[in-house]
Amino acid sequence: MARKVEHNLRGGGRPVWAEISLGTLAYNFRLIRKHVGRKHKILAVVKADAYGHGAPEVAKALARAGADWFGVTCSAEGAELRESGIRQPILLMTGSWPGEEDAILRYRLTPTVHRVEQLRPLQRAVARLRTAGRRRLGFHLKIDTGMNRLGIAADQIADFTEALAACPHLALEGTYSHFAAAEDFSSAQADEQEKNFAAALARLRKAGLAPGIVHLANSAGIVSRPSSWAD
Repeated sequence: MARKVEHNLRGGGRPVWAEISLGTLAYNFRLIRKHVGRKHKILAVVKADAYGHGAPEVAKALARAGADWFGVTCSAEGAELRESGIRQPILLMTGSWPGEEDAILRYRLTPTVHRVEQLRPLQRAVARLRTAGRRRLGFHLKIDTGMNRLGIAADQIADFTEALAACPHLALEGTYSHFAAAEDFSSAQADEQEKNFAAALARLRKAGLAPGIVHLANSAGIVSRPSSWAD
C-alpha cells in the first residue's frame, strides 16, 4: 500500500488512500456465512480492483475466510487473481470479448454467456486446445429477468439450447441473473424478477438442460430475500 501511495504522489496523483482492515473484512464475511448457512455457496465480487480496495489482497483474505467463488469483470482481472495465488473458481461476470478465449482457458476462468452468439468462439477455442488435454469448458448463463442490461431473454432459451447442442466442448455449469432494485425491500420489480428467473429455469429444464449452480442474490438480496439465495 505504501508503495502505491508513494507512486501516486510522485506521479501527481491525489494524496489519498483507503486503509482496509482485512481482519474486519473476514469477520464481515463470516457474519454473512452464518446468515446464509453452509449449504449456500458464496461468490465474492472483487471486480474493479475489489472496488478500489485491492483485489489480490481482498480476495486472499476472503479465500482464507471461506469464499467459494470470486467474480470479476474481465480476463485480465481473473489473471491477476490467479497470479496472486487464488485457486477458487473465478466467474467473468460480464462475459468476454473476442480474443480473450485463450486467457480464459490458460487461467482456468469461467466465462459468462449472455448472448447466444458467444458460444461459437468459446467452442472453437476449446477445440483448438483438445490436444493439450482440455476437453470441455464450463460456463455460466446469464438470464435477463428485468434489469435489461446483460443476459438472454427467456424466449431465447430455445435458440440457446439449439446453439449449445452444436458445441460439444462447452458445458453449462451455472445459471444466474441480477436484481435491479433488491435494496428496495418492498420492490415489486424484484418480486417479478424472481418469478421470471424461476420461469427461465423451468424452460431450461424442460429443454433437457440442467442449469447447474443457480445464483441470484446480490448483497441486498442476501439481507432481505432468502427466497433468492438458491445454491
